[in-house]
Amino acid sequence: MTTEVLGNLSFLETPTVNGAAVLLNAGGVPSILSDITANRPVAGTAGRLFVDTTTNLLQRDTGSAWVDVGSSSTYTGTANQIAVTGTVISLAQNPIIPGTESLTLPSGSTAQRPALPIAGDIRYNSTLGYNEKYTGSYWGPFGLVLQQTTVAIAAQTGTTTVPLDNTTPTSTEGWQFFSQTFTPLSATSRIIIRLNITCGMSANGTIIGSIFAGSSNIGSAAHVRAATAAYPMCWQIVYQPASTATITFSGRIGGSAASTTYVNQAGASTLGGSLVSYLTIEEVE
Repeated sequence: MTTEVLGNLSFLETPTVNGAAVLLNAGGVPSILSDITANRPVAGTAGRLFVDTTTNLLQRDTGSAWVDVGSSSTYTGTANQIAVTGTVISLAQNPIIPGTESLTLPSGSTAQRPALPIAGDIRYNSTLGYNEKYTGSYWGPFGLVLQQTTVAIAAQTGTTTVPLDNTTPTSTEGWQFFSQTFTPLSATSRIIIRLNITCGMSANGTIIGSIFAGSSNIGSAAHVRAATAAYPMCWQIVYQPASTATITFSGRIGGSAASTTYVNQAGASTLGGSLVSYLTIEEVE
């Protein structure tokens, strides 16, 4: 420790307190006592300042305790929007988001989904064009309907027959009037298939139609027809995929006797093409 003399005045250049330096003019900038927390003086003199080099915080003596400068600041806000604990500001539990316009979610492509998602995560999928959630096992859109595909079925004809007997129609009998691939998002969801076509045949007999998942028959319908008469044939099938592998759904139809079978035609008349029908494949939770 040295003493500087200025005229008749003198002062310590580097005074110490309990062995810790108190630099009054370090590099031209006044400073105060600094040391690790363990060497901090006992509180008891209100107004003293101390730099805690353990926490790198400026502290003040309240007369009974050392507190971080600023820790007694007052924060104001709207209930259920923010929470204040000491010097930490965070979102409140079950927060209320104010405003009348919008809330922007994280947005990214399917490829940019988080590598380790947590059940309850939500984001906007810019590839698919909708908000999605992570259930703990898969990403899916909000709501019970996970996805939906609609396919138009135009007027068409075929001549391959389907036996009218006590066997299940197979994927090689009759002729195919639609085929559509579909990839489930969840192995535990349900797939609902809805289809309504107008059909007929050129001879008296029975028209037999079936829906297949791959080569498995998942639903058939049969109607006795008078020659050239047109009748509706309807399906609503609930199918459980049991995996997320892509499925090819298809429909096949044929008469029980040799004849021409019509789909979305009234006999040989197409009615100007107005008998187009639609197949809907919908996946729900």
